[in-house]
Amino acid sequence: MIRSRFSVVARARSVHIVDISGAGKRRIGTTAHSAVTSSSGIPRSRLLVTGTALAAATATLYALNSTQIIHNDDPEAASVPITGPTNTAPLKLEDDGKLHTYVWGSNKYNTLVPGSSKDSIRTPEEVLPWTGVALRDLAFHEKHAACVDATGDVYQWGDAYYGEGKSSGGPQRTLSGKNISQVALSATRVFALSEKTGKVYILAQAAGDRNQDDTARGSWWSLGGWLGDDSSADYLELKVDGKLKRGEKFSSISAGRDHLIALTSQGRTFALPATLSANTYGQLGFRKFTLPDITAENPSVAPRIPIELTPRALEDPHALATPFVRTGKASPSTHVDPGIGFCDMLFEVPSLRGLKVVQALAGDRCSYVRTQEGRVLAWGANLFGQLGLGATAVAEAVTIPTEVILSRNYSSGSSVRCTGIATGGDLAYFMVDVISPGNNSSADVLACGMGQWGGLGNGQFLQAQGAPVKVKSVSGITECK
Repeated sequence: MIRSRFSVVARARSVHIVDISGAGKRRIGTTAHSAVTSSSGIPRSRLLVTGTALAAATATLYALNSTQIIHNDDPEAASVPITGPTNTAPLKLEDDGKLHTYVWGSNKYNTLVPGSSKDSIRTPEEVLPWTGVALRDLAFHEKHAACVDATGDVYQWGDAYYGEGKSSGGPQRTLSGKNISQVALSATRVFALSEKTGKVYILAQAAGDRNQDDTARGSWWSLGGWLGDDSSADYLELKVDGKLKRGEKFSSISAGRDHLIALTSQGRTFALPATLSANTYGQLGFRKFTLPDITAENPSVAPRIPIELTPRALEDPHALATPFVRTGKASPSTHVDPGIGFCDMLFEVPSLRGLKVVQALAGDRCSYVRTQEGRVLAWGANLFGQLGLGATAVAEAVTIPTEVILSRNYSSGSSVRCTGIATGGDLAYFMVDVISPGNNSSADVLACGMGQWGGLGNGQFLQAQGAPVKVKSVSGITECK
């Protein structure tokens, strides 16, 4: 929030006068219009208006040429002085025929610009070592990041990759020769998809979980990093529970905090638990699955271990209401991760069988799918209303895929069809095409979830927003092709 030094407001029946007399003293008074004239014959009201205009002009010039203070909601962030720019024209980028990559946001864990002393990048900044480098995909998590180059090799970096407290170097190649087209990151995993072959691979997010010789090869920052020897880092190819149909393969992946959602070319939806916390809010869409026996000499042929992860909302419905009386029970989050071999198999979501899905996404602790008809179903955590099920849906979690009604923002009889979904943390966005009863069409963006930091885009800072609201600044905008 930027607070200016002056506030001059003229209203219909009163005029606010700014008194800037005296060093460091500013008083704002209110004086009603008066019909009394001065000794010179000029109405005093005109003098007041003229004085107000001069004070407003003086205040404006002073505010533009003075230092302003930004008050951040983060208690650890220091106030940053910002001076008014001399040139407010937008930055113009020259087309030099090269590829450029720009990043901005938090660099606390060396994910945006490794090795930089900046903890945050407030404006888009070009990553010079990436100039001219073609990327198939680029993904960031809180403490680690990954990308795919033009040849389909995977690179990883960040503090979580190199280890806390260690010097964070540049991106290192961790998987090559698999023709990867997409990567998705969870808190402890890196998932990679080869769209050509339809295979899904899983890698650890930390270099300490793989062979040390593998991470020492091919740094990103030199040409040799792109053309050097292939790495042989540990990875695991995920299997499928059952069989895919003829010609069917995985076409997209999306990762949450502890789970993965994968979509096939024929519209089938699969999920993978990455840790024992993967179904705390029912975000998997199923409870029972099997795990490999990692204690066996050959886990690939050993009998699998059946396991059931019951959502907390079903196992202990009052866990949030009385958390301090829960004693003697270990939390699933305290489980020590055994590695990338925790679960090596994708399982189909039972309630979505027979449903043609065209988009499947994972939120932090929830999941979303979009059907061919433009309908949306969601399940998982609903602590902040991120499922978009409405203001009256106050359940902690929804364990069964439930339809999100997006037509509540429009008049009765309107045709509302979802054309895209985007998720991030505890927020969800829905792109919809709307045709009103008068045959007027528009394209809108709806948002729901945790809006404490302004992520809803509606000018309000609500901690929970269960009913999707329109993001007015980017709604009703279409592009002619």
